[in-house]
Amino acid sequence: MNLTKVKSRSLGQIINSIAKAISDNRISKGELAKLKRIDMGEGYPPSFWKLMLRYVWEEGELNLKNTKKWGVILSGMARMAPFHHNSEVSLGQALVKSNYAEGRFLRLLRSTGKTLEDSVRRISIFLSAKRQVVNWVEFAALILVNDPDKKEKIKERVAVDYYGVKIKEEKENE
Repeated sequence: MNLTKVKSRSLGQIINSIAKAISDNRISKGELAKLKRIDMGEGYPPSFWKLMLRYVWEEGELNLKNTKKWGVILSGMARMAPFHHNSEVSLGQALVKSNYAEGRFLRLLRSTGKTLEDSVRRISIFLSAKRQVVNWVEFAALILVNDPDKKEKIKERVAVDYYGVKIKEEKENE
């Protein structure tokens, strides 16, 4: 069994499929609750493995090195359901629209590794409380991309979106 191959679909297609499964109630409320607690030491519930096998991994193949990262992603999406994913609302835009503190936003941009995972968890809790949808493809890319240059480009794009929306709102309020 190959332990590195993932589905040949794009990250956007994978996230959209998972979001649809959550929206269409193909995951019970109990399983959704268990998914929310993955990053709190609860382990991986059956629904996690089902989502991974159905949407992330190729049939018969696994990529176990990213299991923890996907746990952060699926936990965040579950936590935000039903306001979890909208590909039209960038991460930067969602944070401005929900009045996320600029200092916290800057910490997100500077974070890596476990600190980044913790930031994603906190932001998903915050956005859920605000009932603010977000493009989870950007979150997933921040977590999954290992190349420092590519990760920096993602963070730059998020910053441009954040400050672009912030400046536009400031001009409208003048």
